[in-house]
Amino acid sequence: MNEIDVVSTVDSVLGILAERFGSTVEHLWSLMIRQAYIEGITMLLFIVALTFVTFRAFKWFTTVATVHPDTHSMTESDTGITVVGGFCLWFLWLAAAINFTSMLTALINPEFYALKQVFSLLGGS
Repeated sequence: MNEIDVVSTVDSVLGILAERFGSTVEHLWSLMIRQAYIEGITMLLFIVALTFVTFRAFKWFTTVATVHPDTHSMTESDTGITVVGGFCLWFLWLAAAINFTSMLTALINPEFYALKQVFSLLGGS
């Protein structure tokens, strides 16, 4: 698909959407770009919140799971808390990492982010 086909496809999809919403293509495109900024900021706040929760949970795990001075090891319950907590924190960081690239795209290049949203409407990637 060459550049002219992409532009005409995006224009026709936005034209259909604009007609359904009783708007113009230009207004709809500006709304999509503004929405990209909003989604980027939302994802940034999500990543900051996950980071805060992760550090607070890590601090809590290190205070709960302590090495006992008489045995120089952790009890089984402390080890279980540490392992389960570590898996939970890993999933939190995975969620933050997945959102990080989308957040950067939405904040740095909102036009591309909006274009990706149009392509997702078309069933593309």
